Amino acid sequence: GGEPIWARGARGLLVGLIVHLQAKHKTEWGFAHLAELASHVLTNYKMLVEIVKKNHPPAKAYLMGADSKTTQSFLAELSGALTHVIELGVADYAALKQYGKWSVFNTRLRAGEHFRAFPISNWTELDVWLYIARENIALPGLYYRHAREVVERGGLLVPVTPLTPPRDGEVPRGMDVRFRTVGDMSCTCPVPSTASCAADVIVETLSATLSERGATRMDDRSSQAAMERRKKEGYF
Repeated sequence: GGEPIWARGARGLLVGLIVHLQAKHKTEWGFAHLAELASHVLTNYKMLVEIVKKNHPPAKAYLMGADSKTTQSFLAELSGALTHVIELGVADYAALKQYGKWSVFNTRLRAGEHFRAFPISNWTELDVWLYIARENIALPGLYYRHAREVVERGGLLVPVTPLTPPRDGEVPRGMDVRFRTVGDMSCTCPVPSTASCAADVIVETLSATLSERGATRMDDRSSQAAMERRKKEGYF
């Protein structure tokens, strides 16, 4: 409800672009494709209108003419949201062209050793959500906007549950939230959100200033060394 109209419009336009890529390339698209499309539509208003009108008609309302100051404001917001995607797309294209998909695969294997494959160990939260959008992966509703009772505690929104009841003086209130990660109920918190699909989450992720763990984990907030402690205890 309180989301700025410019952000809402940019999100609608981005949904149109992603749906267009899904229809055109099925599962065979990534950063490079989205970056290329973004660079085209940000300089070709007619192309943007055609894509949005076909793939996400409600967002056509944000396009009021190439010379409209309102339209230019929506496009400026979209351009800002896509800046990092375009940078990632350029890097993605260059890496694939120069090295191929297996450039970082270490094939040295000594006696007594074995391979452990974790192909997404270096993925960011944005990488994950772009993949989810590209592959049309269905997710539990917890990852998208839903109403939930929470209390504010230490800069986090703590869900009200039998395991995490309100403390003395805390007043529960209903909010629209989503979980950026789903883990132990006793220490995992949601974040405020209006995102109802993967494209919406991508827009929110592009503007996030806290990491997924920093924004959602009570145990990470409890100590600067929380992550290192868990490593020593064998969690990783």
